[in-house]
Amino acid sequence: MVRMRGEMAKKNIEKQRLQLGKEKEEKKNRNEEMTQIRDQLDRQNEEMAAMMKKIFQAAFVIVEPKILSVDIQCVSPASTECTT
Repeated sequence: MVRMRGEMAKKNIEKQRLQLGKEKEEKKNRNEEMTQIRDQLDRQNEEMAAMMKKIFQAAFVIVEPKILSVDIQCVSPASTECTT
């Protein structure tokens, strides 16, 4: 009788150990998944920040128009030969 109780206690302890091991493994896997998700979000945030920086830089760049003056001189009004 006492021997059976001892064996049952050992079996229960072993079940508890296995369950605890499974729970630890599941927790470890969840932590790894969360770390991967966090890393992915960090990369996406960095990419978004770089893109926003480029957009703002492009939005605030002032392009000065350049006016090119070209002097065209013709030999005579009826002439087709002109020089610049």
